[in-house]
Amino acid sequence: MGNRNHFFQNKGNLKKVSITLTAVIVIAVIVFVVFFRGNIGKFTMENEKNLALVSGRGFSEAVTEQLSVLEGLADAFSDRDGFAAADIREELLKFENTFSFRSIGFVDPEGTVYVTGKENAAITDMPLYETAMNGEPVLSEELFDVGDGEKAIIAAVPVYDGGKIVGVMLGFLPEEALSTLVGQVVLPDDRVIVFDNSYNIIGKSDNEVLISLKNKFDYYTRQFHFKDKISAQDVKDLVKKGEALQCRINFNEEDLLMTLEPLSINHWNLVRLSPTKTVFSVRNTLVTGATILGILMLFILLVMNYLIYVSGMAVIELKEVNAKYSLLDNESKTVTFSYNPNSRAVELNGAVEQTLGLEIAKTGTINLVSFLDLLHETDQGLSKNISKAVAEGQNKYSTELRIRNEEGDYHWFKLEAVIIKNGSDTIEKIIGSLKNTEDQINKEHVLKNKAERDLLTGLLNKITMQNTVAKTLEEKPNGTFAFYIIDLDNFKAVNDNLGHAIGDKVLTDVANKLTLLFNEFDFIGRLGGDEFAVMLVIPENMSNYADRLMEVKAKGLCDNLKETYTSDDISVTVSASIGIAVYSTDGKSFEELYEHADRALYHSKNSGKNQFTFYSEELG
Repeated sequence: MGNRNHFFQNKGNLKKVSITLTAVIVIAVIVFVVFFRGNIGKFTMENEKNLALVSGRGFSEAVTEQLSVLEGLADAFSDRDGFAAADIREELLKFENTFSFRSIGFVDPEGTVYVTGKENAAITDMPLYETAMNGEPVLSEELFDVGDGEKAIIAAVPVYDGGKIVGVMLGFLPEEALSTLVGQVVLPDDRVIVFDNSYNIIGKSDNEVLISLKNKFDYYTRQFHFKDKISAQDVKDLVKKGEALQCRINFNEEDLLMTLEPLSINHWNLVRLSPTKTVFSVRNTLVTGATILGILMLFILLVMNYLIYVSGMAVIELKEVNAKYSLLDNESKTVTFSYNPNSRAVELNGAVEQTLGLEIAKTGTINLVSFLDLLHETDQGLSKNISKAVAEGQNKYSTELRIRNEEGDYHWFKLEAVIIKNGSDTIEKIIGSLKNTEDQINKEHVLKNKAERDLLTGLLNKITMQNTVAKTLEEKPNGTFAFYIIDLDNFKAVNDNLGHAIGDKVLTDVANKLTLLFNEFDFIGRLGGDEFAVMLVIPENMSNYADRLMEVKAKGLCDNLKETYTSDDISVTVSASIGIAVYSTDGKSFEELYEHADRALYHSKNSGKNQFTFYSEELG
């Protein structure tokens, strides 16, 4: 080991290493560029496949959501006295044109069909009728002729009355509605087609190139001129097997990349048609970018190699004066340093091995760039801060920062520095010390955490929650937020019948579930007792889906917070009633959002509990 250290202390050897490293850098950058160019085509194709996959998932979710909507209508429809024919027609009209459904229907157990529109499909002859009568919501696997030359996908869900199935609620999704759903989940210029398991085109994006595409998709596969080793029959075979496909075709005198992706519902498939000139122009751009990046990397690495070489030379010279700065006992976990602005080398003494690691202790010197790399990302502005202090005429500087040790852990240090200038007011040297203050800082953090957090659940307490929300609204007045108040149903029964120990477990369980349901950008707090609050922060790129995201989160809360607790053969089911206020529609301050969410919460409580309510002016 000693011989190796001596090797690097020789200036001639250091020069040889620098030349060798330069050659390695050049070769490595060339290999990188060649490798990148070779794989960018594969990356481009995978990107198209991922876009089709994302569109497919979005469409599947959108269609499934329509089925959920129909289930909600079925629940509302069953909340009535009797099922006389006249009453049924009158009730159905209330639900007409709900969401994407053009019309709504109901089939009683005798097979009588009631619809709000002109649909006249033989519903009772369809398998979906029997499936729904057996208690399972279902979508028809293909388009059906529902009259007047119109075709639609039919959704069917059971209607319950007193726990008994009394009929089937129908929802008719016409082709134009399905195309609207496609358009909602794809980019504006995308060419996307969805077809059922009989190859009927059931929906397509609003793209002028696709307007004329109607009827069955397999008809068009026979019009395609395939450029890869594949045929129209191969496409049909892969569709039957439920497998994905990607190939190049020519259609209507245009070269396209066709990506076929099976959907998760009803054996449907999604097809994405992308102009190859657009796809491969992206590839060419990336290749050009990779080449420029390689040249830039080469320049940067060569400059860094030069700086390291210069610093190494300075280190060898600074070794001669190393002893005079060894001032402190290693047990104090204090490191003294001396920084030379000309060589940009930091000379270290004291407890270097205990604080920064054995490798740095062996040399006793570290380049300024390498030292700054050891700092926590929030402390990377150290050089700027010292330069600012110098510009302001200060000759001393102190701060607290975190430094990474050899094991990769960060520890808190107190840095104190003295700035020494020469006669021309130029910095000649900076000397100072780094003292380990980890224990002291940790104690301060524990005290702060106790002041801001609820002791039982670890969530923000009421005061911190209020201040955090108020500060966020002030800093981001144009942001998109939703404020949820969550109150547990039957929590008193838990304490009364199962004991307060189980009651505490319920509260910690709820806190853990809230932490899992929301992400680190949201704010979660316990306002007191069994009342919790969440501030949902919706990213700017998700603002178009804000309403849907708010509702999905609320439904997830109801589903996940409902749980049964048991002790000594006594069981209590806990659920959640939720009130929601939306910024800035329902309020622009914490107080307004809290008040309106609280009103919505009590509406949920008074409406049967275990549900969520969005605030509206009618609740006032």
